[in-house]
Amino acid sequence: EIEALRGQLREKDTTIDFLKQKYVTLQNRTGNRTTGRVDAEVEILEHKERRIQDLEQALVDREMEIQHLQGLAGDGVEQTVLALENELHARDAQLHHCSEQLQLAERALEDQRIHIHEFQEAERRDVMQMVQERDEQIRQLADALQSRQDADLDDTRIQALELHNRELSRDV
Repeated sequence: EIEALRGQLREKDTTIDFLKQKYVTLQNRTGNRTTGRVDAEVEILEHKERRIQDLEQALVDREMEIQHLQGLAGDGVEQTVLALENELHARDAQLHHCSEQLQLAERALEDQRIHIHEFQEAERRDVMQMVQERDEQIRQLADALQSRQDADLDDTRIQALELHNRELSRDV
């Protein structure tokens, strides 16, 4: 928009220069005979020149307003960027803290897993030893029972033989 206004201003300056040259040329040719018409043209040129000056001033005012707004926006943007950078640093610190806490928790969890595994392994060994001891006891009891049964069977045979021997001796 500013460039368009500047272009229009250049065109109008060129037109004014042309009209001034034409005016001087006409005035030189005609002398004072046509002063009424020349005065009207001069008045038109002066009006156009005032309009151009007004447009130039409006352009300058707009440029100053744009610069002012850019300065305000720049300050606001810088403050916003600074605030966002501060928030980013704070979040980075929180993330770092959470990461450290997570690592500590993972280490504690791994330690618990190791402890549980060691405990389970110790329990398994204890149970295996108890099973082996019970198996040994059962084997010993089975052997003792077998020995007892064998002894009882021997006793029963001896008694049966004795009884049979007594019966034979009575019969004789």
